[in-house]
Amino acid sequence: RRGASTRSPQMLMADGVANVLRELGDDALSQSQLLRVLGEAQLNLGEIGAAHATLDIAAARVANTGDRLLAAEIDAVRADLALREMRQDDADKLFDSALATTVTVRGAHSLETARIKARRAISLVSLGRFEDARASATEAHLVLSAMLGATAPETLSALLARATIEEQVRDDAAAMVTLHDYIAAVESSFGERDARLIYALRSLGEVLRRRRDFDGGRAAFGRGVEIARAQFGARHVQVASILTRWATLERDAGDPQTAISILDQAEAALPEGEIAGRAQLLATRGGTWIVLGDALRAEPDLREALRLRRDSGGLRTGLAWFSQAQLGEALALQGKISEAQTLQSEAARELRTLLGPDAYQNALIAQRWAQTLDLQHDWRGAVTQWREALRVFEKTYGRDHFMYFDWSLSLADSLSHVDDGRAEAAQISDDLIARWSGNPEIVERYSSLILLRCRLHIDTGAIAAANSLAQRALARPDLQASVEERAALEGFAHPQ
Repeated sequence: RRGASTRSPQMLMADGVANVLRELGDDALSQSQLLRVLGEAQLNLGEIGAAHATLDIAAARVANTGDRLLAAEIDAVRADLALREMRQDDADKLFDSALATTVTVRGAHSLETARIKARRAISLVSLGRFEDARASATEAHLVLSAMLGATAPETLSALLARATIEEQVRDDAAAMVTLHDYIAAVESSFGERDARLIYALRSLGEVLRRRRDFDGGRAAFGRGVEIARAQFGARHVQVASILTRWATLERDAGDPQTAISILDQAEAALPEGEIAGRAQLLATRGGTWIVLGDALRAEPDLREALRLRRDSGGLRTGLAWFSQAQLGEALALQGKISEAQTLQSEAARELRTLLGPDAYQNALIAQRWAQTLDLQHDWRGAVTQWREALRVFEKTYGRDHFMYFDWSLSLADSLSHVDDGRAEAAQISDDLIARWSGNPEIVERYSSLILLRCRLHIDTGAIAAANSLAQRALARPDLQASVEERAALEGFAHPQ
């Protein structure tokens, strides 16, 4: 990484494989050892096809040596490769075999077992076994730290696995601590431009995005992209992956056009054959077209993302079901309500079965299904789904997160269309006004909240209350309202 060679790392690895095969033909053990290292390097470089070939040869050579531990190490790397390609069943079998071997030969608390547990932890997340995943990564980190030291590369890899799991299960507070610990350790041991920082910066940017620290997220993503380009070149999965996440941040920050521009950069950086990366990019772009109100352009992107995730095993991880719910969202916006309902109801049912009723991902599907039901004016159905989305969201993030405000407002709006729901809608609205007024996070939604409460006041004949509330809102110097919203507020404030 720091050398002055004019040849790419990919070419150097390919030369290394050729040299091992040519010069060590009579030494199967040395061949297996070196090919394992080279195959893992190719995987880390995003050379999926080359990694396949190298690791398959390594597995064949080691079978002739009788070295069961080395065979287990090779299987663990092959399992990582299967995960990258979303072949979850293959990954499970390889991890199970590797772990069983190391436990038998070295014991459950050995260094060799810890190495494989660290690798396997991410696989357990994709199966919805969140607590098992966290326990596996934590135990592996403790063993590796004790035996190798806190800054050994394998120890740091286990620490990063734990941070990744914490981020994926939305334990953002824990993930922030672990990621900062990891980044500080890598910087002190290997420098501030080491490639090990890239994935951690991507995860940190994602956590900061969810916390709506958009400037902090931009800084993390920007630094990650800079390091990835310097270490791997302009066209690499690491570059594309961070750019895709960065685009989501810009969309959430209210600038979907910038998000589309960044996704164009991500697409240019994405190598051929990167199924998971392309599926994520398409899903992100489809969701961004929806935000821009262009469901026609969203539909083909989301259909292709769904196809890629289905074909590559995404049903096991839940990614395909999320893409299916997103596709339903695009269809609903085009008036294809029946098809949207079918897709989203199936996605909700299957994801709940796969990950359990309290997994955060259920909230994302319930939210999209609720929006479809709102478009259909199935208010009671929408209320049910908004309640489910909020129930799961509160378990994960609590009531003080912006998204809880946003979805609560949507629930209140759906309730306002139901005769026996208006009193609850008024109660929710009053609570939101009391707790969130003056919070800069909601400035773009504040007018919607006030207009809803004014309508509810009018429904009960409380005209003076509606007048007063609208007048106070219009007097706010930070009020953000469209022309239509401002006119509606003026109508409540100064009725004819």
